[in-house]
Amino acid sequence: MLREVHQSKITTRRATYEDCLTLAPNLRQEDKDEVWAGSGLLPEEALIMSLYSCPETYVAILNEEVLCMFGCSPKDIEGFGTPWLLGTDEIKVFSQEFLSVSKDIFNRTSAPYTFLSNTVWSKNPIHIKWLKWMGFTIDTTGIISPNNEVFFYFYMHTKELNNV
Repeated sequence: MLREVHQSKITTRRATYEDCLTLAPNLRQEDKDEVWAGSGLLPEEALIMSLYSCPETYVAILNEEVLCMFGCSPKDIEGFGTPWLLGTDEIKVFSQEFLSVSKDIFNRTSAPYTFLSNTVWSKNPIHIKWLKWMGFTIDTTGIISPNNEVFFYFYMHTKELNNV
């Protein structure tokens, strides 16, 4: 259920396995669809896999409820990372508060990397808009997932992130 009152401050902390179980059923439908379209994983599976693939995984908390989970997983090439974020509809309701902490969040999780890249589902305009706002370059050429869905490649040199 979406909140009507915008009073509390968003905080962050290290994510736990329990956060994965709590967040999975509450993810935005678009996030659930994107996970399935890109990997064939269920939300709970994607969150748990992401939790354990990152050196540091965090959650954003508002009024003691998890808004989102995020991190940056290392790639096979040294210095390259894969940023990711999965969240609830509450992010849209508290978008201004979330935007104010977004850059700090990704500065923290991307610090060990010199280059960030991942893919975003072409049918998830909120993610695409946020990635552009964060300063990522979006290549709209399109990559077809194993589930025949179109994804866009996005990337950034971390020096760009620290200068935004």
